[in-house]
Amino acid sequence: MGGTEGSGNSKFVGDDDMSKTFEGKFASADVFHKGLDQYIGLPNPKVLQAVINEHRNCANSHIEYTTSNYNLTCTPQEELEAVLCPQSGKIYPGTHAGEGRRDLQPLRVFLSAAGCLEGYTPTGAEAGDEKA
Repeated sequence: MGGTEGSGNSKFVGDDDMSKTFEGKFASADVFHKGLDQYIGLPNPKVLQAVINEHRNCANSHIEYTTSNYNLTCTPQEELEAVLCPQSGKIYPGTHAGEGRRDLQPLRVFLSAAGCLEGYTPTGAEAGDEKA
């Protein structure tokens, strides 16, 4: 399994440094059908925790990027805050007049519909309480 650096992933990259992306390739169809878990591990079954970790703790969580669909500039941390624990009175990118207006939906609506929240209660820190 290998890849070509900097190829084809611009849709999924918030940073301008494309040299840090790669295009995955498999040695054979057999390797492909066996799955990626032996190479990169299984996905986190606690989807909400994984989303929170990805948007708050990854190296680029605080780096601004511009979306290709709404042409909005934001950070992963800010986008997560907007759908998980929005601050009262704060205006998030794309939510005020003249910006290709979008209606933010709570992340829990989508995760619940996908069955990802059953039996899960977020901790204070996960819900946005930085003191927890």
